[in-house]
Amino acid sequence: MTQTIAEPVSTVASTALKWRRWALVSSPVVAGLLITAASAVDPAVGADGRELYEKYAAETNLQQLHTNLLHWGFGFFGISALFVNGLVRGRGAWLANLAVAFGFAGLITLPGMVSVDFITSGVTQANGAEAMLRADGQIDAMWGIAVFAIPGAIGLIAGPVFGALALMRAGLVRWWAPAAVLVSFLALNFGGFTWWSGALMTVLLATYSLALWNATRTGDHF
Repeated sequence: MTQTIAEPVSTVASTALKWRRWALVSSPVVAGLLITAASAVDPAVGADGRELYEKYAAETNLQQLHTNLLHWGFGFFGISALFVNGLVRGRGAWLANLAVAFGFAGLITLPGMVSVDFITSGVTQANGAEAMLRADGQIDAMWGIAVFAIPGAIGLIAGPVFGALALMRAGLVRWWAPAAVLVSFLALNFGGFTWWSGALMTVLLATYSLALWNATRTGDHF
């Protein structure tokens, strides 16, 4: 008679799942902190056009720090849209699918688009703000830039919001979780990407992280 011996649960797998959970839970707060830091060091906060180009060219080290922080901040903001898909199996599954679709568009577009700051600074340093203004006009006239940018801008906002709505529909979070995600990004934009609007965003995203922690603490979802 053959005796079957049950294999012990892999501690490696268990640790990996804990890391996966904490990656989901912490990502909104990390996003808020990085975006706040990016706003705080932005040498051209509130500026546009020639003024922005000249300030970035004059403060190139701060511009590079700002752009890198913003790149990663946007990335961490959007990643939760992809994580939640595995948590929602029944009610809310289609909302979770939408979260992945929009989140994908946002993640492959907006975090990378901030690299235009490097081009702006470099062209202005080499040829002056007038040359950058002319180049900007040429870029704005290209139809492809809108096709490239608009889905990403919408996706980075809609993805995390749909993800939170999917969790709410599944009964894993309360209504205030998707509201916090939406209001956080609105606060940042209407606040002009200032340090205080970034701080408000971080507080709101921290409440979403708390909701995610509560939703996943039983271990049934990982």
